[in-house]
Amino acid sequence: MIEAGAKNLDGRFDVGAFTQPNPIYPGGYSQVAYDEVSLSLDGEELVSRKPFCMKDVGRGPVRFAFYLHFYDDKLPLAGAMVQSHVHRFKEMPICLQMLVPYRPCD
Repeated sequence: MIEAGAKNLDGRFDVGAFTQPNPIYPGGYSQVAYDEVSLSLDGEELVSRKPFCMKDVGRGPVRFAFYLHFYDDKLPLAGAMVQSHVHRFKEMPICLQMLVPYRPCD
């Protein structure tokens, strides 16, 4: 799971646009963000876990999280409006495990 915050957004923000090219995945396909959630600004409450819940969040600030299979913290994470490295890789906090339990995709 990747948890992040954003501000000064415009209508182009799309969590589903976060990708990570992964050369070790068969075919080298990019991994794509899925099962996004909107969180309270302090990260203690789940606001929404509906599909595309981040589509119309306004300008922010917002806090959100999503899952990304085969994540590699040595590779860049790209998005529709950002490209950066995620600097802190750590075990998922208990609070997030309870708020956003992992749901395997088919």
